[in-house]
Amino acid sequence: MTKKAEEELLKAVESGELNASDILAELADDAEKAQDTNQTIKTETPVSKDKLPEEVQAGIAEGEAADADRPESEKLQDKADDLTETIENLTDDAEKLKADAEKKAEIGKEAILDSVEKGYLSAKDVLKELENDYNTRNKAPKKEASKPIVKNLQTKLMI
Repeated sequence: MTKKAEEELLKAVESGELNASDILAELADDAEKAQDTNQTIKTETPVSKDKLPEEVQAGIAEGEAADADRPESEKLQDKADDLTETIENLTDDAEKLKADAEKKAEIGKEAILDSVEKGYLSAKDVLKELENDYNTRNKAPKKEASKPIVKNLQTKLMI
């Protein structure tokens, strides 16, 4: 429910147009209708192979036989291919994260330089913060180490 809808309901209750029990009944009715029209797939309880239709059982048996006939080297190659694909996906994700981190660092650097140019911060303040961050890198969370500089910027910019 949106903020505007909540405000309208509150006004209607305050003015006497609606009462709280009517609203609760309407919400319960809406929730019940939403459950009835839910498009999610309802899963059934698992079925053993013995209870499946014969053609399905035959297909499963055929697939298992074909897999058993394959040389072990092919099976291992399939596993190796799957692992290679997983490694490539993880490498791509890591490269994207690295690019995002570099972009954020560049934005931060630009913001600091801009703040120094505008006089919100002095170069001495920035160096002091960087030294503090370096000295506390493994001792405190990085977010905590940069709080004074952020607070200083916020007070100067009136955020």
